[in-house]
Amino acid sequence: MKKTHLIIFFFFVYCFSNNLRSQYNVILNFDTINGLNPLGDLYNDGTYLYGMTNLGGDTSSNVCGFYGCGGIFKIKPDGTGYTKLIDLDFLTNGSNATGSLISDGVFLYGMTYGGGLNGYGTVFKIMPDGSGYQNLFNFNGGLNGSNPFGSLVFDGTYLYGMTERGGMYAVGTIFKIKPDGSSYLKLIDFGYNGYGSHPFGALFLDGIYLYGMTSGPYDNSNCNVTGCGNVFKLKTDGTGYQSILFFNNIINGITPKGSLISDGTFLYGMTNSGGVNNSGTIFRIMPDGTNYFKLMDFANDTLHGYQPFGNLLYDGVFLYGMTSGGGLYGNGTIFKIMPDGSGYNKLFDFNRSITGGYPQGSLIFDGISLYGMTKLGGLSDAGTVFKFGMSVGMEDKFSDKSKLTIHPNPAYDLISITSSINISTIKLLNLTGQIVLSESVNSKQHHLQLQNFSNGIYFLEFQYTNGMTKIKKIIKN
Repeated sequence: MKKTHLIIFFFFVYCFSNNLRSQYNVILNFDTINGLNPLGDLYNDGTYLYGMTNLGGDTSSNVCGFYGCGGIFKIKPDGTGYTKLIDLDFLTNGSNATGSLISDGVFLYGMTYGGGLNGYGTVFKIMPDGSGYQNLFNFNGGLNGSNPFGSLVFDGTYLYGMTERGGMYAVGTIFKIKPDGSSYLKLIDFGYNGYGSHPFGALFLDGIYLYGMTSGPYDNSNCNVTGCGNVFKLKTDGTGYQSILFFNNIINGITPKGSLISDGTFLYGMTNSGGVNNSGTIFRIMPDGTNYFKLMDFANDTLHGYQPFGNLLYDGVFLYGMTSGGGLYGNGTIFKIMPDGSGYNKLFDFNRSITGGYPQGSLIFDGISLYGMTKLGGLSDAGTVFKFGMSVGMEDKFSDKSKLTIHPNPAYDLISITSSINISTIKLLNLTGQIVLSESVNSKQHHLQLQNFSNGIYFLEFQYTNGMTKIKKIIKN
């Protein structure tokens, strides 16, 4: 009897796993030529996915050794049109790129962890066709910081970012710089004084404050004693720094390896370790530091996955994310969970040799599919770019009795919205689910200004006066 039940169980697991795999497609296998081991996220401009690899590419100069210095690439969401935009070469344009590219509508901007004139990393920009590369800034390993590990954020005037090392106390900095490479300004030095150390990921900007997380000790003690990492906020001029949460191991986790996102009310994030099972946590907190709530403790088992890496993604209903380990094959998972901590569902188990494994980045969403990268696995065990088709698209999750028109779409500087039902609020979300604009409407017609936003895919979330909600995808050109 037990044997029969076991056979039925494994048959169910096999069929369920194959059903999920049918939604999963590897659209690029990395190798020594097109790059190795991506450590970051993709960027989607509505036509291409753009990304960076930490190693690989041209090895003829041998400056970075056998494995190369990494590179920048683009590929279409269906897996066609792969183009290598540039091979990193250490001295001229840096090496070992991490994080995601961002856009101001003309150039793509990013950072390298190493290389450049001083060997401690760079800030750069490049055109989407691979031309016009410019090295905007070289970190010096001293007071202006070194080794940025994460992405930039743009407010229309300045690019903001963080270095993991360097600065006055050698444990990281926050800086800003103009897109032409001028006006570099270090906003703060991290240190063992309640500020935290070794920041990780990107900053989140709500228009007034920058929010972020550190992954190192905050009081020069052992992480296992007092904890590692904090959540902080500061103003864009560098004033008003506050630690709004200290991570303290078992209670709320330690060492976050990603960034914060917002649903317009709460900030959401993950820790890579700590928690009840020492496998990481998911949490939310108000921007003022109140109402902390732990949504989940991960566990190193086949059902959950462990050591989450990267950011969460919010689609208006669920939060989505990835773990870098655990799951059915021990190679990481894709999951979703409700913002209140209920409804956890493991969507996919990475199988290193077939699908890629050990993702160390975040997911993005185009309304139909999730896209991301794995650090290892695939045909050359060098990582993959993948898409995971959702059985229900974002725009189909809400019944819609309204007649809603959005014109033009693709949009430029202004879109006009008309509905047969009064709209109470319109929110603009980027591909990571961050709310970048929210406007009260209380009307059937509205005009939305988009000139301050970079090109790419966005989602409009409409909240109606009758309580109905609908989400529509738009493209900003």
